[in-house]
Amino acid sequence: MSTGILMPPERLIQASAAEGLVPGVAELGRRYLADYEWHTRAVGPLLLLTLRRDVVGVLMGAARGKVVDEQLRECGLVYPILPGLGGRPVWVFIAKSGPRDYRLRTHFFAAILRNTRIPLPPSEINGEPLEWIVAPDACLRGIPELGPLMRVIHDRDDYPIRTWRPKAWRP
Repeated sequence: MSTGILMPPERLIQASAAEGLVPGVAELGRRYLADYEWHTRAVGPLLLLTLRRDVVGVLMGAARGKVVDEQLRECGLVYPILPGLGGRPVWVFIAKSGPRDYRLRTHFFAAILRNTRIPLPPSEINGEPLEWIVAPDACLRGIPELGPLMRVIHDRDDYPIRTWRPKAWRP
């Protein structure tokens, strides 16, 4: 059974409802709201970030995420990154949603997460604390928007893509 970001939040909430609230989780939730305007909810040992109109996540494999992070840093952009726990290692980039970002579509190796909740540090999943890969404090100019992240993903894609081309019509 997978856990963490790959597990539906309802299962995480049900599994942790019996456990007590971890000290400092609610206080840290208030700090996330004050510093980054992130709406969180403390449930047992979890602090869940609500991904909605203003904040989105981009889920991809850890190996691909590392390459994308390096390419973003070359452009001068730093995004907060969370690890996903489960069968396969994944990373989740957190971005602000810009005014036209609702038009951006999921890429074939990166899924845009909206209208869901994901755990934030210091959440405990299966007794292990969740830690940032890149903390939001590293974003010196604030959390960047989704558009530049998706542009890097699309522009720097090194996977070959088969394109469909219509055959010439001949009577």
